[in-house]
Amino acid sequence: MKPLLTLFSSLTLALGIVLPASGQIATFCRPVSDGDSIDRVQLTAVYRMTYHFDPSDTATLVTDEVWLEIGKKMSKQYSRIMCDLDLKSEEGGGILNTNEHVLPIVVYTGLPSADEVTVDYRLPLRAPVMRYTEKRPRLDWQLGEEKREIAGKECQVATCDFGGRHWTAWFAPDLPYPYGPYKLGGLPGLILELYDGEIDYHYTCIGFRMDGEPKMLEWKWDQKETTKEQLQKLVRSLYANTEATMKALGVSAKFGGDPMLDLPYNPIER
Repeated sequence: MKPLLTLFSSLTLALGIVLPASGQIATFCRPVSDGDSIDRVQLTAVYRMTYHFDPSDTATLVTDEVWLEIGKKMSKQYSRIMCDLDLKSEEGGGILNTNEHVLPIVVYTGLPSADEVTVDYRLPLRAPVMRYTEKRPRLDWQLGEEKREIAGKECQVATCDFGGRHWTAWFAPDLPYPYGPYKLGGLPGLILELYDGEIDYHYTCIGFRMDGEPKMLEWKWDQKETTKEQLQKLVRSLYANTEATMKALGVSAKFGGDPMLDLPYNPIER
């Protein structure tokens, strides 16, 4: 889905929040230092993730660092940029400032059961965190013969269609984990590189962390249950009529004019 931090910028200006000279965008934090222990982390794959939040502006890329924690029963994926700022805020701040248009999602694959995936989506300002659970996608991977090295591991190519996009994945048979970025997985090895046909979304593994099996935490943010279809409709509405949508969510925001912000929308699942 399209990032909402572009939206944050307009909202913070409308609410009169003063931005620092660096032009950073004010966003609200969530607690991440505690939660329910749901697994033990065996390996963390670190990805450089880039994407075009505006499909009409292919020259502009947003960059994030995405961590994929791999446990014995499940995996957890999140933006490390957002997580680090959340941790910093716990040391004494309430509003974070960042100019990163990172995807405000957390993906738990294997939660609550092995054949399910749960997604948390962080809405702007004090709006709730939305959560939906669905069956893990059954992907019809087509394996290729081509191989190359990524992050020191020999990888093999595979392709599939998912979410209205054609995906190319490079997986490492030496890492026997059926996971990958976002919801894509099910290959006989960890996906170390993943991109769609338009290169709107591109994940590349840049390294690994092994920290002695720390706890994998399910963050508790008083999530509001929804469905994927309802969430997609809500996010589209945020870009079509931001002020009315935020008001419906219980967040007061004034825009002093036409609330139709005409923000670009380029969701990972179309």
